[in-house]
Amino acid sequence: MSLIRLLYARHRGFIALAIVLSIASAALSVAVIAAVNRRLLSLTQTDLADLAAFAGLLVAMFVVGSAAQLAMSSLGHTIVYRLRQTMVKRVLDTGIERLEAVGLARILATLNGDINTITLAFASVPAMIYGLALTLGGFGYLAWLSPPLFAATAGMLVVAIGGGGALMSLTRREARLARELEDALYEHYQAAVDGRKELALNRDRARDLYEREFEPDARRSRNHEIRTDIYNGLNQNWINTMLLATIGVVLFLAAWRGWADMMEERRRLRS
Repeated sequence: MSLIRLLYARHRGFIALAIVLSIASAALSVAVIAAVNRRLLSLTQTDLADLAAFAGLLVAMFVVGSAAQLAMSSLGHTIVYRLRQTMVKRVLDTGIERLEAVGLARILATLNGDINTITLAFASVPAMIYGLALTLGGFGYLAWLSPPLFAATAGMLVVAIGGGGALMSLTRREARLARELEDALYEHYQAAVDGRKELALNRDRARDLYEREFEPDARRSRNHEIRTDIYNGLNQNWINTMLLATIGVVLFLAAWRGWADMMEERRRLRS
């Protein structure tokens, strides 16, 4: 972790730029929604100026969002490149006794699995920041339009986050257990490759390695990975369901309580 923090410190400015671009892209998305609500829905005749402004916002949102994704993707791969360099150099500079104490399987698991996980994490940062900024901006705009609808939506969001958080904790637990088994699996791979001559001569030992050592760990790893995907899929479906439920609640309250008319009146007064 100290190595990752060091790499973060070296690229702090680039990371800040990617974050700013992601927030700017989310702000432009909110601006597009506001433009549709304030201008395009109230047009009684074709207004080329409003259409041009709307098209300009869409182009700006695409350019800024693409720039944020490009910046963070480039940074992520650069950091992974530096991380691989540093880790291989540390392996070459470490004594044999220390390497044997750590274990070749653990080193290979780190070089392969952990670094790939870091790459995926960096690639998802712009989308995460964009989603957070868009959510906050959208909620701010909704609170400006209709405080009652904002309160109802916020209540649904609390329920969604509560359920999603519980499922996410289960997903992380299963992923952690699956990752811990990767070291054991790499040890079995190493034993099978390094001891191939002995195992070819001693079939009882080969059967014991496969049935009593490799197979149980591989089965447990499979089960943890399956549960990881199940909990992750349930979490995604939960969020999608709550999103549609929130839309339904907002439409129902807007029609039943007359809050849509309140929003329209407030929009006309403030425009």
